[in-house]
Amino acid sequence: MEWFKLLCRFWRLVCLCAKAIGMVRAFAWLYAWLPRLLDRFDTDDQF
Repeated sequence: MEWFKLLCRFWRLVCLCAKAIGMVRAFAWLYAWLPRLLDRFDTDDQF
């Protein structure tokens, strides 16, 4: 059953990496869209 423990450890590492990549992508998407959203709200406030 040693290979089973190794597989579980590997799967946990893969899940952790996927979660980290997802968080990085979410922050990158937010960082890219936040100025546009703020500009849109600013122009709405001016009119």
